[in-house]
Amino acid sequence: MIERQMMAELSHYLGHLWRFGIVLSLDNHIAEKLVEQTCICALESDPWPI
Repeated sequence: MIERQMMAELSHYLGHLWRFGIVLSLDNHIAEKLVEQTCICALESDPWPI
């Protein structure tokens, strides 16, 4: 159940993160890496409520 909630929360923001990554980097590959690292950092730093 928690995994589904995490995926739903992340998927809600992925489009916005992707567009922001493109604006920052002007490169699809770099934007992808930025979004990936942002999601990893967010998941590692803020524990999800149980």
